[in-house]
Formats: sequence, C-alpha cells, structure tokens
Amino acid sequence: MHIQNLSDLGRAMKSLACVGITMALDTPQGKRGVRCREMVVAGGRTRCCSQHEEWPQDTLTRALAPDFVLLRVNINPKWIEKLQESGVEVMERDPNRAVEISRSHVDLAQFYGVSPAEYLANMPSSGIAVFGKDGVKHVSAMSLISELLNNGFSITRPYVERKSWERMAVLVVPFKKNHQSDASAFIFVLSNLLKGSWEFAHIYANPPQLKKNEDDQKTMTFRITHTVNLAHRNAEGVATCKIVYNHGLWDYVEA
Repeated sequence: MHIQNLSDLGRAMKSLACVGITMALDTPQGKRGVRCREMVVAGGRTRCCSQHEEWPQDTLTRALAPDFVLLRVNINPKWIEKLQESGVEVMERDPNRAVEISRSHVDLAQFYGVSPAEYLANMPSSGIAVFGKDGVKHVSAMSLISELLNNGFSITRPYVERKSWERMAVLVVPFKKNHQSDASAFIFVLSNLLKGSWEFAHIYANPPQLKKNEDDQKTMTFRITHTVNLAHRNAEGVATCKIVYNHGLWDYVEA
C-alpha cells in the first residue's frame, strides 16, 4: 500500500484484536472461548497474534460470531420521553445491582483465565475491546444498524437504563441473530436520535455465558454477546468511519 500522508498511515496501521481464542471449552454448541486480547495490524495475512500465527490455519479455533449484539447509546434525559412515546420501557438501575454486574464481569473473566481489564473508569470488563481501548472515532450509527440488519439480526426489546446517580441515561438496543421482528416504528425514532457522527465507538467481544435457552427454559446454552458502546454525538457532524460486521470479527472502513 502506498502511503501518501499521515491519514493514510493511520488507516494502514489500524489494529484489531487477534481473531483466535485463548481458552476453548467443548460445549453442545461446539467450541466456545474468549477472543484473544493481543492487538494485531488489521492488514496482516491472518489477523492473528504471533502465538496464534504459529497454529495451522485448519486447526485454529477462531472467535465465533455473536448470538446477540447489544447497542448501548448514551442519551440526554430529553430523549427519554420521546422513546417512551414509541413504547420503550425505562428501567431504573439499582446501585446494588450495578455492583453485582461488575462483580459478575470479574468472575466471568477469571473463569476464562483473563484479567478483567478496565477500559472505562471503575468499570471492570470481561470482554475484549475489539478496536483497543481507544475504539473507533467519528462513526455512523445508522450504518451500523443497517449492517446488523443485513447480517440476519433483528431488534428485540429496546429499553432505557437510567441510574439516579448519573445525569446521562443509556438506550440499550438488543439485536438477536435469526430472530424475526417488526421494529420499523422504533427504527424511525432511532434515525432521528442516532443521525450525525458519534465521536467514540467501542466494541467488546464478551466471553460465552451459560444462559437458559429462550425456547426451552429447562436447558442451558452457551450464549455469545457482543456490546457496542456509542458516546458523544455530533448531530451535524459527518461520519468518516463505518463499522463492518465481518462475520462477528468486526472491522471498520472509510464511510
């Protein structure tokens, strides 16, 4: 690749988390594990770290695509009423519950033998930051939603998460793979809320969690959820990056 300026250099050297997994469990759904945390140059031949690079490619267990994607968007309080009018439920987060969730992230990370890295202040995470701690800047949120819809995901039941001790609330939009739903009215509301450019986008590939099967509450299944966090919207801004799903491995290109 011919690099003409610093902008080209930044794109050429963009990095993502290695696509291998560091701990594989044999489950009824096949091998499940946590994505490798080592960062590699995206343009590499295999997108693997030096350790996984040595594995024969036909035996390398790659990180699996998610069953769910949680889009989490920081919103101003004024948007809560508009979202409620479209049928979105507001859930008040209890401080004790927030502590329990943080503790569960630590426990899950330790189960898979990784340190619960703190990418955000006072927020332990069991997930792997696919684009590193700095994430991706100037992202189009609506193109991300289109990307998920075009890859077999559907919106299930969005809700607003509100904490009394914080000014900003969080809109949580769950996307489920191979799930049919009609969320056209809600997507119309989203198009107004999410337009413009988002200053920061972070994607976390979370380790598999043993959950009750939604279709059969008597059975358990290892579920993989990825989390997408968006913050600091510029309604008049022009997005310069577009996030690409890439079979759940994720990437980004110029918008």
